[in-house]
Amino acid sequence: VGLAGAQRVDKVFKANMEFIESFDTVVLCFDNDDAGKIATEKALDILSFGTHVLKDFPADCKDVNDILVKTGGQNTRTTLMFRTEEHLPDGIKSIADVHFEEETFDVTLFPWDSFNRKLFARRSGEITVHTSGSGMGKSTITRQIVSNLMQQGETCGLIMLEESTEETKADLMSLHLNKPVRIIMAQRAINSKLEAKGLLPLYTDVVDLSLEELQEATKAVDESNLLILDHSKGYTVDSIVTQIRYLAVAKGVKHIVLDHITILVSSSKEIENEVKAVDVIMKELRMLAEELNISIDLVSHIRKKPSGSKSVNNGGDIQMEDLRGSGGLYQIANNVLAYNRDQHDEDRKNITTVRSLKARLGGYTGIVCELEFDPATGLLNEIDSINNPFEDDKDKEDYG
Repeated sequence: VGLAGAQRVDKVFKANMEFIESFDTVVLCFDNDDAGKIATEKALDILSFGTHVLKDFPADCKDVNDILVKTGGQNTRTTLMFRTEEHLPDGIKSIADVHFEEETFDVTLFPWDSFNRKLFARRSGEITVHTSGSGMGKSTITRQIVSNLMQQGETCGLIMLEESTEETKADLMSLHLNKPVRIIMAQRAINSKLEAKGLLPLYTDVVDLSLEELQEATKAVDESNLLILDHSKGYTVDSIVTQIRYLAVAKGVKHIVLDHITILVSSSKEIENEVKAVDVIMKELRMLAEELNISIDLVSHIRKKPSGSKSVNNGGDIQMEDLRGSGGLYQIANNVLAYNRDQHDEDRKNITTVRSLKARLGGYTGIVCELEFDPATGLLNEIDSINNPFEDDKDKEDYG
């Protein structure tokens, strides 16, 4: 059946639907040009599923008549009956078109062995949520992860909404030098102010930090291909999503850190309900992670504990339901890691217990390890789990 002009597809098809659908198979073979492709898309929007389309025309053939004249009747019949493809709705594909090979199974490493062993390292296309109470070290942990990724030669993008770009750079320089740059500079500045007034310095044990070391650390961070969002002029959910896409597509970024999603939600003026806002954002990030094959690390706060419950800041445990905002945070994420420590225990106030609340690959839940913060270097170091009084047999091997 021929049409008198591709532009008439909509009108002709709707007027003759009963006739068209009386056939078991319908093959579309509009002209092999832009107008023909537009007509094909319009027809597919109207026809029932199961329609076949001729996508690969024989060489030098722009329509069915060319195929008939140049290749003969038998070849035309074969082409239309056996060389067309069934049209599938967007998002539907044959399992045969899905390729899963070891060469494409890409992983990068965490800075700590227990993370790599129990969580099977880091994988592209996944979302990891890092959660804890305020001031518990979530940003410190994610920064050390980024610093380690930079050492592996990975390209990262940072969206640190709670700190300035200068603070972020200084802290990455600290990790490079194993010296707390901002603390050293603060101590120097305080001592200088006091000495100018003829007073004794307040800090007598300031760590040495030379100009050469600062220049070397600056050079290392500058050459890492790290990209960072300057949020000083404001941001919205849509702008953050657009910037993530730009970083991945235009700059080849493979790892995104968003710190933190709670403050991003508060910027969403279009969605007044916090639960709905989190669901919308997590859906967007899920699609970005899979479409662009990037890993996304999210920092999330927790809800305030009910009265009478042990505070996270006093070492209380965190459950997935404690994540602030919506169940979408832990339902959509591939991994959820919780950090808790007792800030009031003088012996353990610098020791963070890391728990896996969810790990989609392998299913491990329980204590991953303990990390001890070293104020002299600014580093979190994994300590022997034998010293962990909270670990029990279930935590050791719980692959749910």
